[in-house]
Amino acid sequence: MSSDEDHSHTRKRKNSQNDHYFMTEMATDWSATRETHILPLTHWAPFPHFALREELQENRDASPFFRPSFESYQNLSPHQNQTYRYRSPINTELCDEVSSHLGENYHCVPTNPLSKKVYSSGDSIPQVSSTPHYSSPSSRQAHLPEIVSGIKSATDLDYIDMSSFGKPEEHSQLSSSEPSTDVFTKSDTFPHDLSQPPFSQGTHLPNDPLIPNPSFQTQKPQIPSHLSSSCIPTLSSFPTSANTQHASSTAQPSTKSIPPPIYLGKCKKNHPAIFDAIQDGDALFAKLIPLLENITKYNFEGFLVEVVKECHSLPIDTLYNLLYNDEYMDSECQVPSQSYTEADSSSLMRRGLKICQLLVETFKCTGMPAGFFKIANIQNPHIRSVNFHELLRNFLAFKILYDILDREEDPSSSDESLPRISIYKVYYIICQKLIAQYPTVSNTFSLQQNIVLGQSKLGKLTKFVFPNLLTKRLGKRGESRFHYMGFKWNEDIVDAEILGLVELDVPEIQDKFRDSRRKYAHNLNPNPPSETMQNEAKEEKEKEEKEQQAEPTSNASFSYKRPSYSFVDLECRYPSSDCSPRIWDSPPNSIPQQSKWARDTMYKSVETLKTYNIHLNPLIKNFSDGIYSDHPISGLSTTVSDAIQTLLADSSPVSAFMHLYLAILLLIFPVIIASEQEVACHLKRELQASLRDCLVKCGSEFSDSSSANKIKLGTFTSILRKMLTLNEMSLVTVRSSSPQSVLKEIVNDVFSFGKCQSDTSSDLPPIEASFLRATLLAFNAYNFDISKDEPDKSPEKVKKAILNTVHGLSSVVTTLMDRMMQAPLPAENGELGDVTQDVPHQILRLSMQTLHDVSLKKPEIVNLPIPIIHFVTIQVMNEVQNSSFLEFRNREAGLAQEVFKSWWITSTMFQEYLWVLSEVVTLSQILDTP
Repeated sequence: MSSDEDHSHTRKRKNSQNDHYFMTEMATDWSATRETHILPLTHWAPFPHFALREELQENRDASPFFRPSFESYQNLSPHQNQTYRYRSPINTELCDEVSSHLGENYHCVPTNPLSKKVYSSGDSIPQVSSTPHYSSPSSRQAHLPEIVSGIKSATDLDYIDMSSFGKPEEHSQLSSSEPSTDVFTKSDTFPHDLSQPPFSQGTHLPNDPLIPNPSFQTQKPQIPSHLSSSCIPTLSSFPTSANTQHASSTAQPSTKSIPPPIYLGKCKKNHPAIFDAIQDGDALFAKLIPLLENITKYNFEGFLVEVVKECHSLPIDTLYNLLYNDEYMDSECQVPSQSYTEADSSSLMRRGLKICQLLVETFKCTGMPAGFFKIANIQNPHIRSVNFHELLRNFLAFKILYDILDREEDPSSSDESLPRISIYKVYYIICQKLIAQYPTVSNTFSLQQNIVLGQSKLGKLTKFVFPNLLTKRLGKRGESRFHYMGFKWNEDIVDAEILGLVELDVPEIQDKFRDSRRKYAHNLNPNPPSETMQNEAKEEKEKEEKEQQAEPTSNASFSYKRPSYSFVDLECRYPSSDCSPRIWDSPPNSIPQQSKWARDTMYKSVETLKTYNIHLNPLIKNFSDGIYSDHPISGLSTTVSDAIQTLLADSSPVSAFMHLYLAILLLIFPVIIASEQEVACHLKRELQASLRDCLVKCGSEFSDSSSANKIKLGTFTSILRKMLTLNEMSLVTVRSSSPQSVLKEIVNDVFSFGKCQSDTSSDLPPIEASFLRATLLAFNAYNFDISKDEPDKSPEKVKKAILNTVHGLSSVVTTLMDRMMQAPLPAENGELGDVTQDVPHQILRLSMQTLHDVSLKKPEIVNLPIPIIHFVTIQVMNEVQNSSFLEFRNREAGLAQEVFKSWWITSTMFQEYLWVLSEVVTLSQILDTP
């Protein structure tokens, strides 16, 4: 077949394939006389011994920055409707040898060893026409079909042969005729004639001046000086090469030509060793391309397993530093090259490190603009869908599992077994050692804990590393545990110290490492907690215990306990005076001003802080001028961090910290609840970033404070998080072209709820009946006695007091309804002003204003505990929303969606506002108490 006919035939095939296949242009030198084969499967995993799974990627809990996709995915045959299910390794008796080539099928997918007939049942394996070489299921290696052929034997080359992928010892052989060097220079010989095809003209050659050629070496990272070896065990027992090598058969050389080598245009700047890896591993990475063409977020685990088996000589701590620690990798890359000229194991480790570096950089840089990371012939958009955080976690887990376990040849006849929980304990211990031994500057200790997987996830990954696991439940009745049969520990890694920790339960192991971290944090703290602060903590704890014991309760089965991170308890009440945080009648495009109560309270705390050498005037001036960015000198996070550090250094009492918290909260509260017409969107984004920075600094720098201060700091940061939520939700707008319609439907929902008679046996109006149910429910839930101050009050007077409370609460909703209905909907002169897109915030503003103007001025409401007021308000608000659901079917779809969103945003913001307001008010009352 001629070259033109071949290309024409290829273009015709493209139109009949699925849209997500991509065509790779084939060079005429190695595409002639080739015939492509159409795969019978829509998707086929790059490794024949496993298939794509129909299960969804589970949601991970570690990171706020990485969220896995929940979109469904199914691997279907083009002729069937059932899912192509997970299958066991292909039986060698049903297979013939198969080999594939980059140019053999135009979409760069390795030839499917299965026949074109695909059965709908997932229980039987279809017949095949070719057989790849597979090792026994019990072997620690999984052999792949030959990817690229037409190259010299592995014993004749001084580079890694990827056709032996999964067979470590084959490419570990150096040339018998020409000794290998450990450090490649620009004059080194490559396995290709660079002046001939298939190199493209635009490819950078090894002697290109654009590519530097530094030496690349590794050394064992040392324990940082600030870590005590007695506190954190070292990783000195981790092997370098020989301890984890395994045998396999020798690959047969092929006669096919090799694909063009791959060069990286730009790489990570702080990894100069990447460029050296290109020169030494260009052909290696070129042979990874057919595998990368088929990687998706559903099958990348199997690909990582093969890479781990290929890079068996790489130590665990070296891989960890490659994945999570750029600083240590920089130091490793600067070791003299002579250290690798004497041992073959060092050369194997170096080459394994290069494979991992290229792999990590490939997945890391796929999101960059075109041309930033130039990898020829990789046209797989599914690589972008792979969660990089999950890839790193799984990569490290695969490496640990592969190195800590030794598997017997025949697990069914072996007496060796390991408890499944013990394997997780060893994995957890090694992860904690790595985190403690190699701390990172960019991430806090708590963020580093996200690399540790859970028990269920590690169990799934274990099945990838060791297929056909044989499990048995062993032990006495009531104490039996699942065991993996045919496994034993690799004693070179799992030493006596680790085995001693394995005897403990998982919570005890966690406590042990938490103790070590507390010691480590204590050593870094230049200002340990003083004896005065410890005494205050003890006295406060004793006082709380006495109050709880002295509190009389009519119901012995319930005793209200204040939440851990809250200042509010059942004795807290709102003040009878105005406690609004801001002035509500402010013109548009003007920074909202503090109310008299907020301003006076804040300046009282500011003056108190001056006695402790804390000055907040620069920060207050910035907020007055509308500057909310986190300035390095007078920004929010810097001011709070420096103030806490100063108070800790002077051993200040806990009340000083509370004055600082109160002043900061009252300063930012008016801006948090401001609308977009008052504070521009970009300014609120700046404030949002400043709040995040402040939370990060408070959580990372002061976790070692005394117990009393830590509780107060935790309450302060929890309030800041609520404010952060309020600030984000205040920017939500309505997508509808007519926000007046959305506001009108919400008003109708409230009005309909007021007319709905849910209880025909009651003589009360519908709204008062709802408040009566919520009030009685709150009284019973909190075991509150409204006649506590007057024990001799008759039942009639108690009933009258309850009805007065209900009437006062319901009158607030009635007043809010009247205000909303009186505002004209193309509001020209009403209280809402012009009805803009931020409908939820406008309703919230009316609700907050009504709360302070009407609700908190009624004696029957102010006398109620704050938790009960919140409970009743939220309960009735939920009833209003439930009644509005009945009207959804009568509305247009787009309008119903926006009404629901506006209801939900308004309700959530109002609940968050009540919570923050109650904490600020209670904190001010605590500080006012002598």
